[in-house]
Amino acid sequence: MRWCQLCLTLLCLAPDLTISAQARSARCQLDIPVNVITLNGSLTQGLQQSSFVLAKAKDISLGEVAYDTTPRRVVFILDRESEMPKLAQDVAYAVMERILRGSRSGDSFSFISAEKDPVRVPFDRPSEVMARIQAVQSGPPPKSRTWALLDAIAEAADSFKAPQLGDSVVIFGIDALDDAHTDFGRLYASLMQRRIRVFGMSFGSHTRPKTNQDGSGLDGVLPYDTPGILLLRRQTIDPQGRDIPTLSLGTGGYAVADRMDPQWITYRADPVKTKGFVDRGWQMYGAITQLYRVRVDANSSSPKSWELRLSNEEPYDNYERPPKRVVLYPTKLPGCGTQP
Repeated sequence: MRWCQLCLTLLCLAPDLTISAQARSARCQLDIPVNVITLNGSLTQGLQQSSFVLAKAKDISLGEVAYDTTPRRVVFILDRESEMPKLAQDVAYAVMERILRGSRSGDSFSFISAEKDPVRVPFDRPSEVMARIQAVQSGPPPKSRTWALLDAIAEAADSFKAPQLGDSVVIFGIDALDDAHTDFGRLYASLMQRRIRVFGMSFGSHTRPKTNQDGSGLDGVLPYDTPGILLLRRQTIDPQGRDIPTLSLGTGGYAVADRMDPQWITYRADPVKTKGFVDRGWQMYGAITQLYRVRVDANSSSPKSWELRLSNEEPYDNYERPPKRVVLYPTKLPGCGTQP
């Protein structure tokens, strides 16, 4: 009888033991891509583990911090349809050419055009990719007018196959992302889970600052010279925002856009503006190739919100006193089991 009671007791405890074992097995170390930039887009180097601090952290801890410059994979996406002006497309071509001509040995690139019949250039050497992109630029415009930018981003994410630290997508398009085939929320979550960072350049009438109710200041957009870097307050990032800044900042990248008047206006190119975008694009490439690999000890099998700050600076929450530097990182820690 006692043996039977003991067996019953062990059977009752078995589910608890299983849950405890699963909780222990879920613990892992995650390598997270992080950039620290100044308000003009310059990279901050020389930081160490003590330079960072976790805020509102629960069941996670900060581990090794290392500056990582290993080879990168970059996908360019160009919106050739919707409301993307031809002049803006020419600026995008100039940015891509600058990056490809100055790229490091070991980095690989690919290209996808957002249109009904996309042009796809697989990962290859910069010279090969540039030749294909130049052929697209000199070729005929798309025959149809469909909205396919979000679908192209999803395809680009899948093209990475097994994730690697620093995988990045660079988008050239108008600000809003509305696609009939790809769900924005699921794509947003998938990018963060695979640690694919999105960097964006926004052109045209959909890019505009948000003014406060009293008309003073800017809410959500840091005022800067044209073209400016968009840095949203982290707490205002909306997973359903369906725009390039949301997708960029949520995944640990950032976006650049024209400085727009409160009224929607049409994009107009000029040599100064073109050079500004080219320079900002080169800075983006620097952020892609030079990042901090921040190791985090986590214990969750599902994505988890977290906050990473610089230990010697105030949190980034007040545009009246903007920070000297901004920490860029994915807004959610991926679940264990997706390590690049």
